[in-house]
Amino acid sequence: MFKRLLLGSAGIIVASGMVATSASAMMIDDFIDAPQRITIDGASAPASEALFDNDSGLAPGEELGSQATIIGGYRDLRTNLLTDGGDGGSTDARVTGTGSGRFVHEQGSGVGSNSLITWGGEGEELGGAGLGGFDLTDGGASNNIHLNIVRADATVVWSLELWDTDGESAYYTFGNPTAISTLANPGGVDFYLPFSIWTGINAALDMTMIDFIQFGANIESIEDFDTTVDLIETVGIPEPASMTLLGAGLMGLAGMSRRRKLA
Repeated sequence: MFKRLLLGSAGIIVASGMVATSASAMMIDDFIDAPQRITIDGASAPASEALFDNDSGLAPGEELGSQATIIGGYRDLRTNLLTDGGDGGSTDARVTGTGSGRFVHEQGSGVGSNSLITWGGEGEELGGAGLGGFDLTDGGASNNIHLNIVRADATVVWSLELWDTDGESAYYTFGNPTAISTLANPGGVDFYLPFSIWTGINAALDMTMIDFIQFGANIESIEDFDTTVDLIETVGIPEPASMTLLGAGLMGLAGMSRRRKLA
């Protein structure tokens, strides 16, 4: 049975223009390795395409393989084009690789689409093997998920869903009230999401035995919305520092616990 938790602006932690001293950091993905790209022509709407196990369109047998900068070594990317706005516009999702590394979700005028990144081997090579019980707390040293967002349209909505090895999961959606631009925020905007968000949604979720992680960009598929993410990692934030960030203005939208189901 689904259990829903509605969260207000104080239900999430964000640092915008603030610096939180982290005790430790463990990378989920910095998008430097295993570049990927999906482009869907609006004439095909509705449509869905996926690249599995770091496959960027290579021939069978030439998949990129495990990458040290990606949690569990592999990343799957799926993009869903829901509407072309009547003018045949397209959508594009890509992991840039090299240099600074970015995940970018973009869509043309009037286009509604979203993208999902799954860590844990949803795809062909690993056959949904999962992370095998990954300790996101890093032995108790980490207590937040940190995202650096370098570009986003106002009110764009993201999601983060976690599953453990018992199939318990918690789904959380969040967004920002104002646009994020590299011009106004050259270093991006930092979002700190405490683990207690997910365990508060589903108390049975074991953060020390995580099997799958899924990030969603523009999950409400609002037309014209674009977003760029620089990295996703776990960090340890001392309690006094985290308290100063509480209620800093991010929208916490909704949470849900559910049994395993990967899109």
